[in-house]
Amino acid sequence: MARYAKLAFRYFDKVVFLGALVLCLTLTFRFLAKEPVDGVSLPQIPKKPFHVPEEVYKEQFVLRRLLNPREPDATFDFTSDPEKTSPGPGEKQCPACGWLVLQDLLQCPHCGYTWVGQVVQTVEPPGETGEEGAPFKLTKTGRKPVDILFKGFAENPFRLRYDLQINWGKGETTFVPLGETFRGYRLYPLEKRVVEVNSPGLSPRKEERYFLTIQKPGESPLIVERGQTVHENEAYAILDTAAGNWKVKHREELLTAGDRYVEVYGGYVLEEIGGQGRKFEVLLVNDNEVVLRSGDRQFALTAP
Repeated sequence: MARYAKLAFRYFDKVVFLGALVLCLTLTFRFLAKEPVDGVSLPQIPKKPFHVPEEVYKEQFVLRRLLNPREPDATFDFTSDPEKTSPGPGEKQCPACGWLVLQDLLQCPHCGYTWVGQVVQTVEPPGETGEEGAPFKLTKTGRKPVDILFKGFAENPFRLRYDLQINWGKGETTFVPLGETFRGYRLYPLEKRVVEVNSPGLSPRKEERYFLTIQKPGESPLIVERGQTVHENEAYAILDTAAGNWKVKHREELLTAGDRYVEVYGGYVLEEIGGQGRKFEVLLVNDNEVVLRSGDRQFALTAP
């Protein structure tokens, strides 16, 4: 008897370990078999669809736009007409935002883009003055040589557009949204092309280059590569503003005020100082006439 007691004491820890192992395996098997434990069934974990919070999605969208900007495409716009992709009869497409509008509209109702130089039905007779006409006289037209440098462009992720850096003449640097006009020239389209590059001592290779079209209404387009300069004979006009006191602005920058004779280019604006507060935009300047707009009316001035 003492021998058996001695053996039991010797193997007691192994017997306890074996019993605990059997109990653990039994409970594990019952859990996997979804058997009730102490009379209570284990609930199933509900399967819910995973939704990305709206705030996180917006931040991810902006980040993707910054890291991988879209190619230049004026038709890309969140609010473009989803039912149409191209203008139909009697319609045209805004080059700035892609909105489809009626053909005879002068301004895009969505983004405010203005079609400079578009012909309308009523044009006042040349040289008319007074209340119903343009209070200016055209004294001279001409052209001046100017260097136009297409410095580059940057995507504006918050306005979904491209801003172009244009160096005009001697040191006039301006950022102009793609599709708008500058000094009467429309800056559109911006295109990416694959060109073959030949360098001395190297094999010909292909590179992607960007090209911008610069065009004045009624004139041949100028196509300039990013980082390159084109030479243009820019049309200008000298106006006599004796019938009133006027200031001249371009893209909200004041150029001159109170002068009788003013030099203007396409895209310039003449605002009356005092008086009736009239405002005229220079739509077009060519070798023999100037076209102005005030409100919904246009006026053609010709040199004597």
